[in-house]
Amino acid sequence: MIINAPYILCSILFFAIDMQTTLYQFDEGYCEFWYQIPVSHIFSIEEISSSQDSIVKKYTYKIIIYTNYRDSTTREGIKVGIVKNSQKNYIIDFFSLYLPAGKFPFYFEVISGSEKAVKKGTIEIKPDTFSFYCSDIVLSGKMRRNAEFMRCGLELLPLIKPEYSNRDTLFSYVEIYGFVPDSLFYTIHYQIKNNKSQVVYDSYLNRFKYEDIQFDTLSIYLGFYSSGDYTLFVEITDPALDLSIQNKCSFKVKELLPDIADEPFAWEIKYLVSEKEYKKFLRKEHTQQIEYLKRFWAKRNYDEFDKKLTEADEKFSTSNLRGCDTNQGKFYIQNGPPDEIEYRPMETTGYPAQVWYYESRGLRLLWCDSNGDGDYELVGNLDFEDDWTKDIPIRWTK
Repeated sequence: MIINAPYILCSILFFAIDMQTTLYQFDEGYCEFWYQIPVSHIFSIEEISSSQDSIVKKYTYKIIIYTNYRDSTTREGIKVGIVKNSQKNYIIDFFSLYLPAGKFPFYFEVISGSEKAVKKGTIEIKPDTFSFYCSDIVLSGKMRRNAEFMRCGLELLPLIKPEYSNRDTLFSYVEIYGFVPDSLFYTIHYQIKNNKSQVVYDSYLNRFKYEDIQFDTLSIYLGFYSSGDYTLFVEITDPALDLSIQNKCSFKVKELLPDIADEPFAWEIKYLVSEKEYKKFLRKEHTQQIEYLKRFWAKRNYDEFDKKLTEADEKFSTSNLRGCDTNQGKFYIQNGPPDEIEYRPMETTGYPAQVWYYESRGLRLLWCDSNGDGDYELVGNLDFEDDWTKDIPIRWTK
């Protein structure tokens, strides 16, 4: 039984295999020793392909728990992991252990081919001195990830090294023991602080009690979390007992910034640069083009450009041209929407015509569809006293 979070003191003796371990403790001395190994570090002689999208990895293991100076418990054998190519980059597995309160040195060994990894450390199980307590907080990336970890009907893949991106969802799981099952409620307080001790998440929740042992979960989308270290605090209160218990765990967030080259219109710079500059860009190698785009958009507002280009396609597309490739579309992208548009056919020729007013810039631009194809041509900037339907020379007539 545990009140406080356990810890494992470990040292890596061989670096051929990169191995991470952690321990989760629950009730009645039950705990789980989890580990992860990169798939690329498992060099299995008998490695075979079980199907077109998965492979089978084999390795041997040995774990020794020293219960006192003379006695020990050893578990060893062969592990087989089926890894789908599209699923994950690690083999993740665990051992179930039952340990009383105390400190237990351990030796853990994994051998793959001629490579070996060894970890030594100490597992500390804190004694249970209260009847109301909770398990360690298990952090997972998703609720269901085809994992072997099953508690209270939930499938989880515990994170050996709790690290997330800002595109992930944090999922936490904690078990609570010793409730008074009075069919009322308990209160659970979730709080997340960053490495500056600033509270970035704070929530009080009332849950119904059904049994003396229950579990609680929390899902938090991390889209607004910046890179850094965070701590999740959990406080559980049972009003019937007038008692509260606390636990905490740490995790990291790595902010993934979108690659500008992946944005849908990032390569459409021809609408913003001269023809000479665009041809020069096209002659560059692909890696040089990526670097050019990063510098180009670092000085400009891509979102605004995206909006203008989309609007140009919506407003000015013809049967033959995308809106952004028409004369008006190109002008719209570079200069933005006019304050006012006046529509009227030319009296002399009957050609459709428009005047775009940019009041703050003193512009009164005449456009005419002389070819009848919907692609208006820019005639020029008019003086405000001009009667543009009659007096402007029809320079574009054929």
